[in-house]
Amino acid sequence: MVILMEFNTFALFNLHLALLVSYIIGLGDACSEIMIYSVVAILYKNECSCAYCLLNFVQLTASATGFFYFNYFRLDVPMYILISFVIVTNICFYLVTISNEDIKQSV
Repeated sequence: MVILMEFNTFALFNLHLALLVSYIIGLGDACSEIMIYSVVAILYKNECSCAYCLLNFVQLTASATGFFYFNYFRLDVPMYILISFVIVTNICFYLVTISNEDIKQSV
């Protein structure tokens, strides 16, 4: 038995648009992961494995937290939280890259 509910949405569901947006999000995530891993490898040359473990721990904790709070809010609230964290992450990444001489020399 399927229950259809009417939601107040901004646009009608479009499969092609959903696939395109998910592809773009995945591509952006992969690019940012590569940049973050390269910066961690440059900054922590001697302690690379510890830095990767800490980075993965923080990422997985954030992911688990996202799965937890996503069930209690509407769709727009987690998206605003994700967007705000992406903006803060990009600002911090930019500040680290312009302030470190090792990264400037490797690029």
